[in-house]
Formats: sequence, structure tokens, C-alpha cells
Amino acid sequence: MVKLFLYGTLKKGERNFHKLPKGKRKKAFLKDFIVLPSRSPRLVPKKGSIVEGELFEHPLTRLQLWRLDLFEWKYKRICVAVEGENCWVYVWRKGFKAKECQK
Repeated sequence: MVKLFLYGTLKKGERNFHKLPKGKRKKAFLKDFIVLPSRSPRLVPKKGSIVEGELFEHPLTRLQLWRLDLFEWKYKRICVAVEGENCWVYVWRKGFKAKECQK
């Protein structure tokens, strides 16, 4: 099962919602990050901040995840802890090193 933290245009009701298949979504919070507002929201680290978003769960294939990476080419997918669960999130590309999410 792939878990993604969504905070911008991939959330339900946003303009790129259709880029993801139907899956389980629930409200979630990501600590120590902030979203810089713009046409393409930018997630960057900021100690003590909290971002409200959605935790999306779906058995995405490698191909689906790769296509999503291509769509999110301005961002880097990293592993973070959201409410005690490891999940992927797309962050603004500068200054991050990717790491694998453990199940």
C-alpha cells in the first residue's frame, strides 16, 4: 500500500485531484513543514509548523508512482512521518535528499 501526504493541488476538490486513482483519503497533519503559497504550492521545512492535508492510501504500481513523479517534476518525493506512519510527500526540490519509506 502506498501512502502519500497531499497538501496542494492533488487534494480532493483541487484542480489536479483527477491525477490520482480513487483511494482512501483522510485528514492528516505534517509537522515541521510549511506551505509557501503560489500557483504550485511549495512545501518546505519550518520547525514548529504544521501543515493540514490528506493522507492518501492506494496500492499504486511502480508505473503509477513513476508517472506521478514525472507530473511532480518540480518537486522531490521524500519519506516523512505523518501521525506515526511513514508516507511519501512531494517537497520543493531544493535542499532535500530522498530516502525510502519503510512499511
